[in-house]
Formats: sequence, structure tokens, C-alpha cells
Amino acid sequence: MDLNNNFIDLHTHSNKSDGSFSPSELIRYAASKNLAAIALSDHDTMAGIKEAIKAAESENIRFIPAIELGAVYGKKEVHILGYVFDNYEAKCKAIDKALKNFSDKRKQRNLEIVERLRKDNISLDFEELEKESEGSSITRVHIAKALIRKNYADSISFAFEKYLSDDSKYVPEKSILVKDVMDFFKQFNFYTSLAHPCRYKLSEADLEKLIRDLAKMGLDALEVYHSSQQPSDSTMLKKLAKKYDLGISGGSDFHGSNKPDIDIGIGYGGLRVPLSVLSNMERDFLAK
Repeated sequence: MDLNNNFIDLHTHSNKSDGSFSPSELIRYAASKNLAAIALSDHDTMAGIKEAIKAAESENIRFIPAIELGAVYGKKEVHILGYVFDNYEAKCKAIDKALKNFSDKRKQRNLEIVERLRKDNISLDFEELEKESEGSSITRVHIAKALIRKNYADSISFAFEKYLSDDSKYVPEKSILVKDVMDFFKQFNFYTSLAHPCRYKLSEADLEKLIRDLAKMGLDALEVYHSSQQPSDSTMLKKLAKKYDLGISGGSDFHGSNKPDIDIGIGYGGLRVPLSVLSNMERDFLAK
């Protein structure tokens, strides 16, 4: 018996945002790894969810519709994961309509990145970016690939390091506030989790303040298990989750070939998210 079927991955991306696998390919790959459950959590869009649901039915793997939304907290960009545990089909049209506000703001930010690059004689065609994204949510990964095609960079990692990091002069601050994101999630009864808390490079005191403030806004959980976090990080986050009466979530942050070192279900090689994490999330959701 493959013990992987006792494990899950609740943080993955498809080519509907900045992953390389289609939603169907993602589901088939998760099934090939014998995972018990998988969530698709693309950035700012749920465009791949219906395809993933259909593929999951064929592959006999549990699927959870999800999304990852970025927002500004103070001067820091943070990401919140939202999971749908009830009535997705009944509310998907309303969700997609409400998401347009976020996608419009993402487009304006992307246009600003392209314009800032142009002022330094780094020329990218935004219409070409839209065409090549084939209706997917355009992310900085798409811009990085365009920089590679135009010979301004030789890899995605170099493109981010030189042009597209959060503190780059080419990348404006997000205009979406944490409150906007939390209000959206509350409106549609999502179960929410702060994604990769240790990636924000906050002091322990500032991280606790972020978690405390989000908990007051209705945050449900912390992503205790994530590829970028060490076991000591997970231990610290478990303590904070307990202190603020929050649940626990976890996932690899799989992006396919766009982040080739991260594999589904195992992250960099040591990540394991037990099925009990999903069971506890659902229990807490029903108790809300």
C-alpha cells in the first residue's frame, strides 16, 4: 500500500495563473502520486476549477476549489488562500463576477510594470502577453518569460532577481487591501488561511501582529506546512495558531516546470501534509 494516499496538497497552481500544468494535467499528476486530496489555488482566478472538478471525478481523487489572493498589509504584500467547502457550483458565477475587481487591478499593475520597464528601454508588448496567456491570469511569471524571450533575462529566477522582485522599482505596490480580500472571502463563505507566513520576512513580533490582525478579520487558519518553511517554522506557527484559535493548512505551492524544485505533495522533498489537516479544516468550517 502506498502511504501517499494518507497525504494531501492544498496549495497548487495551474496554467490558469503561473503554473505550467493545465488543471487536468495537475489533477492527473496528483492522482499519479496517490495523493488523497488536492486543491487548485491559482492567483486571482478560479478559471481552472470546473476543468479540475471534471478531471478529479475521472481520477477518483478528492478535489477542493480554492484561490490565492494577494493584498497589502501595511507596506507588505501578503497572500490569503481561500477554500470552498460548500456549494461551489451554486455560487461560482457570483464568485467570478466579484473576482473581476481583483483581476482588473492585477491588469493595471501589470500594465504599470510594463510601462516602468519601457522607461528603461526594456520593451515588452502587453497585447502579446495577453495573447500568449490564452485567457489565464497574467502574473509576473508571464512577464519573466517575456523578458527571457526578448533576451533581457536568461531564466525566470534571474528575471525576478533583476526586474520583478517585490522591492523592485519596476513593481508597484498592490492596491488591494487585506480587508478587501477578507470581505470577499466572507461574502462567499470561504475557509481562509494565511499563505506561507514565513516568506514575508517579518520579525516574530510583526508576524504575530499580522496573524492577530487577520484573526480579528475572520482568518480561519495558518499555512503551517509549506515548501519554503523549516520544521522550526512549522513548530512556531503551530503555537501561534493555537494562541489565536486558528486552524492549520498546508501545501507545496507546486507550479510545475515554472518552479522545478518543488514537486506536488512533497515540496522540496521533505514536505508532508497529512489527510487529517483537511479533515480538521472541514470540521472547523462546519463549526463556524
